[in-house]
Amino acid sequence: MNQKVSIIVPIYNVSKYLDTCIESIIKQTYTNLEIILVNDGSTDNSDDICKKWEQVDKRIIYINQKNSGVSVARNNGLTRATGEYVSFVDGDDYLEPNMIEKLHNFIIKNKVKVAMCGYYFISSQEKKEIKYFNKDRIFDTNSNKKELLEQIIQFLGVPWGKLYSKDFLINNNIQFKVGLKRMQDTIFTLEAFELCDKIAYLNEPLYDYRYLQNSVCNKYSPDFSKTAKNILKYFKEYLDKYNLMNDYEYLYYTKMILLIIEMIKLQYIPDECDMPLFKKIRQIKLEIKSFHPNFNLVSKQFLDNKSKIGFFLLKHHFYLLFYIIYKLSYKNKKRKYYKKDDQNAKN
Repeated sequence: MNQKVSIIVPIYNVSKYLDTCIESIIKQTYTNLEIILVNDGSTDNSDDICKKWEQVDKRIIYINQKNSGVSVARNNGLTRATGEYVSFVDGDDYLEPNMIEKLHNFIIKNKVKVAMCGYYFISSQEKKEIKYFNKDRIFDTNSNKKELLEQIIQFLGVPWGKLYSKDFLINNNIQFKVGLKRMQDTIFTLEAFELCDKIAYLNEPLYDYRYLQNSVCNKYSPDFSKTAKNILKYFKEYLDKYNLMNDYEYLYYTKMILLIIEMIKLQYIPDECDMPLFKKIRQIKLEIKSFHPNFNLVSKQFLDNKSKIGFFLLKHHFYLLFYIIYKLSYKNKKRKYYKKDDQNAKN
């Protein structure tokens, strides 16, 4: 079946990587594509790059919108899409040549509305293969969907590396939450997976995700506590809507701890936060209290080793030690990042 697949690419100031992204899409082995580039008011030369590719390949549709955020960009792309299936690709990432073909074949073979795959994690230090499970899987019952929800809370909440039936998304009014600055994709994925009766997982890494040290997810964010509380609000609404809170309360509080750790990392650790140290520690303590965490309901199996250390320190009120450890880690990462930049400049 040669059904059309719409690929939606939200773009914001990723000109350094955009050519690689678009080229990986137009060179897909599955050719019946509609490629929707949505430029979200970029201030670099992303606009010129999109216009160039629009002239190269007639399958490309270019939307140039004022800066409104990635959720609006993806939603606008979804509204414009005419394919039977939809896939999302971030403008700084790229695809393995056969990703769309393999996911399309997999979605047809298993008669599902959503199919997903593994990915490659690419940083300045490594290219690492990431697989969510150890074999191909079909998720179609409450018991094994629980595994999916647990993975979403940790890693699987991203919209990329997946193929969706467009009718399924439209008929269920599944869109990206415009009010969220972060983790809109997690709420989108939670909603889609809850409403989908059958989901297929292909145990191959077919998407290439770039981890960028200077991306929006790693930048100083002085009001991240508000963002984190907004994320938790939407997560709680989702759990309440589908009567899942009693079963998944441990995931709610685990996500809360991860967001609290992220809040400290982005709001108080960066050099841009010039608050005196004693005031930072006092403020961190007040911020944590305002979340009303329940440390006893946190499931440590969903924390990586560093987060387990952070969890232990926060649970036992070792705020200064937490700050020192994460500040040293921040400085070390920053030093490696700039050292890599210097090496690239010399080359």
